[in-house]
Amino acid sequence: AAAVVSRRPRFGPMGKDWSHDGATPLAEVDVNASYTGTVTNVGQFGVFVNFGAVKDGLLKVSSKLGRRLKKGMQIEDLTITSLDPDGGKVVMEVDEAQLQDLEPRPRSRGRSPAPKSRAKSPRPRSRPKRTWNHPGATPLEELQEGDVFEGTVTNVSVYGVFVDLGAVRDARLNVPKAIGRKFRIGDVVQDCVIDKLDLEQGRMSVALPEEALEAAAAKDSKATPKASAKAKAKVQVKAKAEAKTQVKAKAKAQVKAKAKAPAVASLRVAPDAPAQNRLSQRSRSLSQPKRRATPLEEL
Repeated sequence: AAAVVSRRPRFGPMGKDWSHDGATPLAEVDVNASYTGTVTNVGQFGVFVNFGAVKDGLLKVSSKLGRRLKKGMQIEDLTITSLDPDGGKVVMEVDEAQLQDLEPRPRSRGRSPAPKSRAKSPRPRSRPKRTWNHPGATPLEELQEGDVFEGTVTNVSVYGVFVDLGAVRDARLNVPKAIGRKFRIGDVVQDCVIDKLDLEQGRMSVALPEEALEAAAAKDSKATPKASAKAKAKVQVKAKAEAKTQVKAKAKAQVKAKAKAPAVASLRVAPDAPAQNRLSQRSRSLSQPKRRATPLEEL
């Protein structure tokens, strides 16, 4: 018996049929011609375009440019690089220069599955991101390199020391790290000279003259009102704790002394009377001189 072969339509990605009934068969497609296509799908398998044939063509582009394409876009000057009518596959390419001006698509972040049997924990409150802009202040376009200002320290971090000069953006203070660690938020810095101004990036940096730099180097980072107040409070707390410890130790010593007193008194017991008499008689016998024996001739 002859085998019966069923003709099933070839499905594309995600199980969808991307064939177009009534369109030009792949066997009649001109390989040397150029076409204008419409993007029909942008997925993990690539970018597919409808160029008028029964099957969509796979557009051969880099993944960076492929992410910029959207469904429904029209692409011109498409050329065929590979055609397989029996397999129903078409590979096309395009001059990537015409795709450079396309804006990249925002990436969609997938949601993580929620835990099944875990209790809902309270979400931490997200703090608003702090910006160092000062709306309504002097624009950077009105500043020039070499201008001298008085600044106030607004931030001291691993990225450096930043001061507010009265402009829309804070300036970075160019000082060595050893000197930068001595600054505190709120310190007033005199003679800040703008040494670099970048209007495109919206950044600027300031430097200090040698005299101001030497004064900053000699500055004691701990000699601030807040720091001295904290140190004084710590000393007072420590002194109070030591005084309490001494009082407790003294009280314990007194309790121990009172507990030992009855025990010592109990040890002082009067000696036994017969024993005392025997001791006294022995002492008298030892104190008296020994008598001499009488010779026989004197008897």
